[in-house]
Amino acid sequence: MLIFTTFLIILSGCAEEYAIYETPSRVQTVSIQEAGTTTLVVKGDWQYPPFEFLDGDGEPSGFNVDIMKAIQEVLGLEMIIDLGPWHEVREELEEGEIHVLMGMFRTPERARKADFTIPHFIASYNLFVPRNSDIRVMEDARDSRILVQRGDLAHDYLLEKGYEKSLVVKDSVTEVIRGLAEGEGDCALASLTQGGIILDRYDITSLKVIPESVLTGSYCIAVRKGDTKLLAILNEGLNLIKINGEYDRIYEKWFGLIEERRLLGSRIARLVLISVGALFLIGLSWTLTLRRQVSQKTAALNRELVRSREIQENLEKAVRAKTLFLANISHELRTPVNGFLGMTALLRNTELSEVQSEYVDMADYSAEYLLKLIDDLLDTARLENSRLRLLIENFSPREVIENCIRMVEKPAGEKGIKIISELPDPAILFPGDRTRIGQVIINLVSNAVKYSEGGTVTVRAHVDSELVISVADEGLGIPEEKLSSIFDSFRQLENPYTKTHQGAGLGLAIVKSLVGLMKGRLNVESVEGKGSTFTLSIPPGKSDKPDGPETSGESEVSVNADGNDSVERILIVEDESINMLYLRRVLESAGYTVLEASNGQEAVDRAIEDKPDLIFMDIGLPVMDGKEATRILKAREDFSRVPVIALTAHSGSDEAQEFMNAGGNAVIVKPFREYQILEAIKKRYAWTSDKHTV
Repeated sequence: MLIFTTFLIILSGCAEEYAIYETPSRVQTVSIQEAGTTTLVVKGDWQYPPFEFLDGDGEPSGFNVDIMKAIQEVLGLEMIIDLGPWHEVREELEEGEIHVLMGMFRTPERARKADFTIPHFIASYNLFVPRNSDIRVMEDARDSRILVQRGDLAHDYLLEKGYEKSLVVKDSVTEVIRGLAEGEGDCALASLTQGGIILDRYDITSLKVIPESVLTGSYCIAVRKGDTKLLAILNEGLNLIKINGEYDRIYEKWFGLIEERRLLGSRIARLVLISVGALFLIGLSWTLTLRRQVSQKTAALNRELVRSREIQENLEKAVRAKTLFLANISHELRTPVNGFLGMTALLRNTELSEVQSEYVDMADYSAEYLLKLIDDLLDTARLENSRLRLLIENFSPREVIENCIRMVEKPAGEKGIKIISELPDPAILFPGDRTRIGQVIINLVSNAVKYSEGGTVTVRAHVDSELVISVADEGLGIPEEKLSSIFDSFRQLENPYTKTHQGAGLGLAIVKSLVGLMKGRLNVESVEGKGSTFTLSIPPGKSDKPDGPETSGESEVSVNADGNDSVERILIVEDESINMLYLRRVLESAGYTVLEASNGQEAVDRAIEDKPDLIFMDIGLPVMDGKEATRILKAREDFSRVPVIALTAHSGSDEAQEFMNAGGNAVIVKPFREYQILEAIKKRYAWTSDKHTV
């Protein structure tokens, strides 16, 4: 019988494929993360012939493997096919660590953890018993020892029927049948196809098969639960290989000769098989040589793949380290700049001589220039790493543009430049990132003033289907040969050693990147010696956070006769003493009662005890950070309507969004000005669902 089976397999072209290993020597663990986003990780059972098993070279083989390769070919998919212990690969699919299991019987219980294609095989499960056994039907085995493969359809069936105390669980169907032959149990429940092959493979004559099947199963390809797109692709692939005849060819290869066993078992057939087998062995020798060469090439490619993965992992680690470094640098630089500007602002409120006022002006100018350089460098790095995100809200374009113009009025006035604006009505709102749009505008307006020596700078804006803003000046203009390079990083029109205008050459590069991030368009027209006009068009922004709060603009509140709103007691939570001093003086000068806390836990305790009307909360705090403190307070009914406004030196929008998700009402990025603090107090943040970045 062993000779017959061997040559039956040779004729089907599968001699090496049918080598069954009790302990497979090749075990790979390939995850979705390792394979990449475009490669499917496909797994199966390493001891489930003829469907899935490791061949003589330790490579995946079998009916299911050929089916997947045919689908791969007809659809042009990228796959990594790997085999392992059944219970492990099944768990990997259910945990979402791989994309596909090549073969799995569909049951209602399994369908809750995975999705299944149309069946590509119908299998029968039968009882295998010793020849002298009295067991005839499944019920006869109620008090017997039943061998079953771990995680197989038969295992699930017996657990469902209450046989758990009778089970002897093995890791493979080979171990199940051989274990029964060696007396480890009274019967076994296994697939008729697999069981029959193993009986032949090991020439086991002491067992018999009960003809009446216990259950039948629809054998399908399984995918991760909810992956409907992949499910549709695989169903399409199965249909295509059935239409083009490839499925029939594969079926005939693995099951055709088994189904004609009686005919081939005749004496004449045996002689034919021996003759054909001898001829085939010659071809097989050549095939094995070719396989070894392919195996060597595959091993080399796998080593290169591992190396590529290591390089990718190192790059990802470097990007994460750079991102963390930028966040820390932003915080460490902005905090002292905020303190410096705060102290000069307080100094202005004292009696100063004309010379002292001039010194303070120069100190302010230097700090402002340093701050802009810091912002430009950090934004350039974020844009290069695709780490800059947009925070979408409804805002008034007129308000943002007027604030930008206000920031350049003083240097414009010193150069005799008149700024003209034609802006939309303040009530007109536009959905977008007000901070980034303002950043674009201030760069364009600052450049217009910087490169003009008198004349006018005209800022026009209107809102239609898009927000369209133009900034025109009567300055130096741009030489035609330099127009194509003005948006390059660190590119300047002047020689760096003889230039008369300050700047690192980052402003327009950031403008272009930000406009692109907002899916907008930027156009420039310039005539050397006559001036330039920059025009940007920005489409309405769409928030990528669907469950987040909708925004509807800023609401005004009634103001008392003395100019203050209903807020009287304000809690400042700040761990940096200079910033605390500046903020306390600003608020006390405006007539507010100030409470103080220097860490998150102290803020929670002080707020609960003293019941402030508004809280200014630093985000980076010792003991407990500002986000967690805000989350705790906002969870209390008595603080649900108390405004909590963040003061942060982290300029990224991720930090702002996380604070707002914790229940915060607004974010002010350091360094801040007195007018920003006072305006923030007057906004009705606590009585609307709006979220703001100031």
